[in-house]
Amino acid sequence: MELSTQLIRKLQAVDPAMRDILLAFADEVEEKTKIITVGRNDFNELKAVVKRIAEAQERTERSLNDLIKDHKSVKKQLGDLSMDVGYGIEDRMIPHLPALVKKEFGVALTRVDRRNVIYPNGKYDEVDLYCEGSRDGQDIFIIGEAKAQPGKKDFDDFTKKLGRLQDVLRGAIESFMVGYQYTPAVEAYADARYPQIRRFRTFEITSYQAASPKTP
Repeated sequence: MELSTQLIRKLQAVDPAMRDILLAFADEVEEKTKIITVGRNDFNELKAVVKRIAEAQERTERSLNDLIKDHKSVKKQLGDLSMDVGYGIEDRMIPHLPALVKKEFGVALTRVDRRNVIYPNGKYDEVDLYCEGSRDGQDIFIIGEAKAQPGKKDFDDFTKKLGRLQDVLRGAIESFMVGYQYTPAVEAYADARYPQIRRFRTFEITSYQAASPKTP
C-alpha cells in the first residue's frame, strides 16, 4: 500500500506495536476496497451484457413477428390457390356430369349445380358438385367433392358432410370424389374405410361428352 510522506512521518512517531496494527489495518482496508471495485466493475459489465441481450431479444421478437405475418400470408395465398384450383375442377366437371352419372350411376339427371345446403340451425354445407335425378322412379342425389389431390382428411370430412346432407335431402344419396391424382396411401385408406364413395380422376370425367345441363 502506498503511503503519503505526511502519513509516514506521523507513523514514525507512533509506538512500534501500534504502528504495526495501523499498517495492517490499512492493508485490510485496501484489500476490501479492491474487492468492492472489482465487484462494481463486474456488475457494470453484467448490466451491459443484459442490455445487449435485451436489444437482441427485441430484434428476435420483431423478426419472429415478421415471420409469423409472412407465414399467415403464405398460408392464405395457398388457401386461396387451393380454393381456386378446386373451383376450377368443379367448373370443368359440371358439363360432363350428366353423361358420367348416366353411365356410372345409371341416373338420369334433372339438375346439376354447385350450391349451399342450409340446415334448420342456420349452418350450411357447400356442395361442390350437386346432382339431382331419378332411377327406377326413385329420387336420387349424386353428391361430389372436388379436390386437386384428395387426402385422407378430405374423405373423412366428406363422409361427415354426407351424413349431414342425409338428414335434409329427401332421397337416396350416392357420392363420388374427383381429383387430379390420389396417392397410393389415400387410395388404400379410401378403399378400406369408404368403399361407397366412388373415385374418379379429372381426365376420366372429362372423357365423357360435355352437355349443357339446366341449373336453377
